[in-house]
Amino acid sequence: MIWAQVKHQVATKNTTFKIADVEKLMHEAIDSVTKEDWINCVRHTEKIQEEDYKKEIHREVILEPIILTILPGESSTDEDEL
Repeated sequence: MIWAQVKHQVATKNTTFKIADVEKLMHEAIDSVTKEDWINCVRHTEKIQEEDYKKEIHREVILEPIILTILPGESSTDEDEL
């Protein structure tokens, strides 16, 4: 997310499309990233992880009955019917 912020800042200020100017803009954009920017990114990421964790619990409840266990000596086809 920080990289997207930096790229956006460079893209909006890039008027010459010269590599030297882009490099200067890149350094300026990187230097402008604040502690608050990082805090917001971490909070957003933690929120997404928490949402995914909640979804994972529901996935386990839904998928658990679907999982089959074939014990040794059993097969998926009934050989006696052949």
